[in-house]
Amino acid sequence: MKIAFIGLGHMGYPIATRIARAGHDLVGFDAHEPTLEKFVADGCTAATSPADAAANADIVITMVPDRPEVLEAAITGAEAVSQNIRSGTIYIDMSTVDPATSRELNAHFSAKGIRVADAPVGRSVEDAWKGTSAVMVGCAPDLFDDIEPILATFAERITYCGPNGAGAVMKLVNNYISQGTVALIAEALTAGIGQGLSLELMLDVLGSTNAANANMSRAMPTKAFAGDFSAGFKVKLAQKDQRLALQMMIEAGVTPTIGRATQAALTAAVEKGFGEDDLAALFKVIEEQVGVNVRYAKIHQ
Repeated sequence: MKIAFIGLGHMGYPIATRIARAGHDLVGFDAHEPTLEKFVADGCTAATSPADAAANADIVITMVPDRPEVLEAAITGAEAVSQNIRSGTIYIDMSTVDPATSRELNAHFSAKGIRVADAPVGRSVEDAWKGTSAVMVGCAPDLFDDIEPILATFAERITYCGPNGAGAVMKLVNNYISQGTVALIAEALTAGIGQGLSLELMLDVLGSTNAANANMSRAMPTKAFAGDFSAGFKVKLAQKDQRLALQMMIEAGVTPTIGRATQAALTAAVEKGFGEDDLAALFKVIEEQVGVNVRYAKIHQ
């Protein structure tokens, strides 16, 4: 199957390469020239623009940071997908955007005879490399059946969430909770260490109570607790996702008290210069306040 993949960022790059290694005829494009050069050096095929990538493709996938980039790549840009995509093609947007953008993409491309899905991706960059991502899909039920084998090349959990826009809603709910959890445990664990407890003791106790959570047991052990803040999911992107989630909460009639506090924590990290770092950098902000580090004991040896 001929697949165009537009957006080779931290998450898009491993996903695109896994699709290619699964035997599909994949062509990729990214606006960042060094990334595209690396893509070619890794044995993949590059396009010169989104429009070039979309020509003759059976499936076109976009995975870019936010609504402006999605619309430029798909519809409004001088060399957008919309210029070359053929009727009968499938278009999948894997970007994390607001549900209104997903529905707008569907309206635009459906009018051209193109079936559309929103399929944002969860879990870490490491999961994308390993093929253990989670995908949340919004589209017509028959389209879900058609695209599931493609999504399975990089994801172990693929969930049909409902019509167009439902995948975007689910992704924002997911990130709203996940980002809030990281902000919360950064404060709590740093305070605990500041009061004389060890990280190991707290993780042992908390893992046996209702305070247990995946960020504490699965994500942070290889990031903050190990002293690794290199970007997987950047703080600045988490800040963007939180903004979109807050907008969705308000539209739903929720007063997002906790979500606004999480956004304040993300903004503080960006203002400290950690915007390009991993979401785990929320720990660094609190650590600076307390004067301790939330690390495994062996890291300090």
